[in-house]
Amino acid sequence: MNRILLSIFCFILFTNTNHAQYTSIINANRPGDTQTPYAVGRGVFQIENSVLSNSLNKKNINYKINTFSNDLDIHYGFLSERLEAILNHRFSYGDINNHNISGTENLSIGLKYLIYEHVNKESPELKRSWKRRYGFKYNGLIPSIAIQAKYHTPLADDQFYNGGLSSYSMSIITQNNINQKLCLNNQLDYYNYNGNYAQMVYSVSSSYVVARRWNPYVQFQFFGSKDNHYSTIGLGTPFLVNKNLAIAVNYKTSLGNGISGHEIGLNLAFRIDKHYDRWEYIDEPEEVKAPKTKKEEEEIIEDDEFIDTLLEEAPKEKNKKREKTVKEEKPKKEKKVKKKKKKKVKKEPIEDVILSY
Repeated sequence: MNRILLSIFCFILFTNTNHAQYTSIINANRPGDTQTPYAVGRGVFQIENSVLSNSLNKKNINYKINTFSNDLDIHYGFLSERLEAILNHRFSYGDINNHNISGTENLSIGLKYLIYEHVNKESPELKRSWKRRYGFKYNGLIPSIAIQAKYHTPLADDQFYNGGLSSYSMSIITQNNINQKLCLNNQLDYYNYNGNYAQMVYSVSSSYVVARRWNPYVQFQFFGSKDNHYSTIGLGTPFLVNKNLAIAVNYKTSLGNGISGHEIGLNLAFRIDKHYDRWEYIDEPEEVKAPKTKKEEEEIIEDDEFIDTLLEEAPKEKNKKREKTVKEEKPKKEKKVKKKKKKKVKKEPIEDVILSY
């Protein structure tokens, strides 16, 4: 198994990763059980936390639980836009078969890698037509595909089914973007490989964007193991608070022979966006000019000779115009400035001045 994980890691490192899955708005995997095949993006740190109330009663194997759980996922994108690391920790407390329990139910680490990304090519007609843009597209039936591998550590409490054991799980995740609003997700999981308890789970969900901030979904799950088989149906509605924060509520009920139960959850997803792009400089190809024919060369020579003659004649014409303008111009007559004559004022004798005062 270690060789398989090593080969997967080498495949991730040396695979071409030109396309980017980073989005300007948070892309959370909660509250549904189906994940998205896309990674969070290089340099993005994303936290997803759920507070859950669970009740499950399997009468055929005498297994009954009533627990409250805190399920925490931490995602980090590195090395490539297609790759992310995942850390999961689930803490639970409550009753299992009338025994009080509390502790770590699961602690796992894993990697998710996008193998194939399908992009719906949009023609200019889609931008003009609302029906074609949001209508059904056969091209959307081709999914994007990712694989996921997890290692479940033996640090889980012994009171749980996988406590104290090392185990592995593998997942295949697909997503179909039917149009710009409708999305279909499928996921096949094989849990606890090489552990004490093995289980196959198939999940399918469909979501639809409403008013840009609401994204309600419907989900169906099938659980299969040696002991029993049962199904669940769930629904929920995430709400986008801002581009880096989303909250959601969900409900799920169990169906099957001798199976009953439900789950209610509150979910929060938050990311620290430190995404960066790698720039690639591409040399522009040099233009290869086709050889010119004899006619084209003769035309170019004639044009050059015509331009030269124009340039030679242009200064002569300018000089002639200047000579004409000089002859036509006459000296301007200077205007005589008339001097104002001062009026003579008779001076009165000193005596008259004094008397008049």
